[in-house]
Amino acid sequence: SALNNSGVEDLPRGFAFYDINGQITYRISARDRLSLSGYAGRDQLDYPIFDDARFDVSYGNQVLSARWRHLFADNFFIRTTATTSRYFSDPVADISGTKFVRDNDVVDISGQVDAVWQASEAHTLEGGAKFGSFTTNLRNFFDGDQTYSPRIQTPYASAYVQDTFTPTADWRVRGGVRVNHYAAGGHWRIAPRLSVERQLTDGARLQMGYGRYYQYLTLVTTELFSAFDFWLTTDDNVEPSYGDQFLAGLKTQPANNLEFDVELYYRTMRDLFELDQRITDYTGLPYRETLLFGEGYAYGAEVLLRRPEGRLNGFIGYTLGRTERRYNGFEDGDFFPPKYDRTHDLTAVLNWDFADGWRATGVFTYATGQAYTEPR
Repeated sequence: SALNNSGVEDLPRGFAFYDINGQITYRISARDRLSLSGYAGRDQLDYPIFDDARFDVSYGNQVLSARWRHLFADNFFIRTTATTSRYFSDPVADISGTKFVRDNDVVDISGQVDAVWQASEAHTLEGGAKFGSFTTNLRNFFDGDQTYSPRIQTPYASAYVQDTFTPTADWRVRGGVRVNHYAAGGHWRIAPRLSVERQLTDGARLQMGYGRYYQYLTLVTTELFSAFDFWLTTDDNVEPSYGDQFLAGLKTQPANNLEFDVELYYRTMRDLFELDQRITDYTGLPYRETLLFGEGYAYGAEVLLRRPEGRLNGFIGYTLGRTERRYNGFEDGDFFPPKYDRTHDLTAVLNWDFADGWRATGVFTYATGQAYTEPR
């Protein structure tokens, strides 16, 4: 970037942002509670790159939610939630008078009911259902001409049941199943979940779990500002992505006021879909033909050492991880590390309360840089 007369790099011509959030909770009666919450945020940036090139970036989120909780009995209550949310981004790139404009909106309107029943000392049953409508609207313009405009609006629904079984003080088993329906494409999916916890000693607890997860959206990222990123969804000829996740962990307390946790995980990724950015003109192409399809996996280990109390307190967390993906017709079908790959991630936070009302805090972070695969 160019330097101004003071030798300082040019700053954006204008930038502004705001975040507003609030919540109101009203206790209607001893058995009824109503809460309203909302959030609105927006980032605006006008950034010159060269004398004849600039980015005008604008993006944000808006969320409004209402929740009613009714206690039917001491061991049974229901939560009812209504939510509407909107993500928007409207970035403009102007290079020598030629404009690239992206108009991107994602709107989600949903209602959800959850019930919790303490059936006995050994069983806690939970269940619920969610219904909503999801809309993605993306329009790309190049020099005034619309080049890409996929718009998908679809209802969706899901329902789940779950039981937490505690046969003894040392064992806890939680099992459940979720059924999902996504109207665009008529996709029905069943997702089981299972977790087991065993208290080995007073200071050690073993955890194991499995779950299947479905993803009906994919985020398409670019090399520019994140406001240029956009979402694509499952459709008639595009199957939802899914993965199976396995984890095992050990939580320990080796000494008083000291916690040490270790967790291992492995996850598969199937039916991934991504925009084929090698295509120069998407006009008139069927939605499926604009995408790449692939698979991937992720695995790793997480370690956490924590001292929650005392004059010297804090934590050290370290993650060793690996994730790779591959897509049909891309890089000869070989696996490659995507931008989400971080081999090493280390965070340390230490607090020292050295006098009444005085605290010193130190923070250290280290992370492997963003992965890059050289084109062939």
